[in-house]
Amino acid sequence: MTLQTKKHSCLMMVDDDQSILNMLSRILDLEGYDNTKTANHRNILSLLEEHTPNLVILDVAIPKFDSSKLKDLVQQHSHTPVIMLTGTCKVTTLKDTKLLGTDDYVNHSRCKKPFIPRLLAKLKHAIRGNHRQN
Repeated sequence: MTLQTKKHSCLMMVDDDQSILNMLSRILDLEGYDNTKTANHRNILSLLEEHTPNLVILDVAIPKFDSSKLKDLVQQHSHTPVIMLTGTCKVTTLKDTKLLGTDDYVNHSRCKKPFIPRLLAKLKHAIRGNHRQN
């Protein structure tokens, strides 16, 4: 990873696992991304208005909440690209994340290779694509 002083692109992360949020926040900071995080899905609309992210990283399995509804709220509010995080190795669940209409997904489970390089590549691709459309 490279240490950068110039910040580019604001990212928002929504995940009920605080350890994943903290780890991603530190890595994204080192990569030069401004980022905001929440473990509470109820905060997302106010955070969208306050931070205007270029991309949202959203956990697939937030307890007591349907992530597809949250993804719809994000995209209705801001047309922001959404990358779903999943911790499952089940292929059907991974296919389902694409069927939800998200821009991409990343598996962070232990049955896969380290996911940070894949996540960084996918978020850069999604942000570039969104900038071209705007």
